[in-house]
Amino acid sequence: MTVESTNARGNHGISRRRLVQGAAWATPAVLIATAAPAGANGSGQYAPSVAAVSPNYAANGSVTLARAANGSAFDITALTLTIRVAKTVAVKSNNGTPTEWNDVSVTSSSSTWPNPEVDNKGGENGTEKFKAYANITFTYGGGALSDSDAATLQWVFTNVESIVSVSASGKYGPSNTAFGPISLYPTP
Repeated sequence: MTVESTNARGNHGISRRRLVQGAAWATPAVLIATAAPAGANGSGQYAPSVAAVSPNYAANGSVTLARAANGSAFDITALTLTIRVAKTVAVKSNNGTPTEWNDVSVTSSSSTWPNPEVDNKGGENGTEKFKAYANITFTYGGGALSDSDAATLQWVFTNVESIVSVSASGKYGPSNTAFGPISLYPTP
């Protein structure tokens, strides 16, 4: 009986069997290295995240913050939305003292986002104009957000020229671990 070899290269080089064995050992190492998603924290659980749904970032605007589907098993226990607004105002003198910057007026139509905090501090000095900024912070009071829950906020700002940025932050899980801020506008 004659035995024929299927090795076309004889005893030279790497055989197909050795190539497959090498690939079998290398593949699990690659999979193990990429198995942990970027959102994983040290406890092996995911921090929840929020996303803006149909945002209207204007003086008469609104946004719905939805709990993002990122595999987190934790409820969002606290949620804060911070909107930074700006207005260019005339200055009294070169020292940057504004003459036209009145407090920002905010009206919210949602009882679950009561009484926003307005911080009118900050600005850029100029010889004729002064760019003044205010941070308007809304704190959600509607209870925990789980699964695909969402929270909608509508507002009306007066004495505001533009919205500079919008970010969300909060707490999650039984130990109220902080997450964020997550930049919602401008889009990162």
